[in-house]
Amino acid sequence: MINLSFLPWLAPIPPSDLIRLGGKHDGGYVVSREAVLASKSLLSLGIAYDIEFESAFISLNPKLEGLHLYDHTTRPFSAQYILSRILSSLKFFSPKPFIGYSKFLQKRRKLLKNKSKFFRIK
Repeated sequence: MINLSFLPWLAPIPPSDLIRLGGKHDGGYVVSREAVLASKSLLSLGIAYDIEFESAFISLNPKLEGLHLYDHTTRPFSAQYILSRILSSLKFFSPKPFIGYSKFLQKRRKLLKNKSKFFRIK
């Protein structure tokens, strides 16, 4: 192991105000509260249909000037996708896929009111 004790000024200093934003699983992240409040914009890549983090970010910092969300798979108002969610719900005898998509659309509508922009990149 390399001894780096001669470089103490390179050691990371963890922030003391860490909070978790977003979902309980993959969509949640630990961030500095101060950094969120100081942010003017947020760039999210690869969101799919999970925008829990972005929703929580805007809730904590409503003065956010811009939110850009990018994903090549997201088709928010596609009739084909809505039909696939309904069929998936019927196939698995569970309303979860359709309910999950409905919640996504509600959160998306709320984010769009806050100057957010969704982009689909091929």
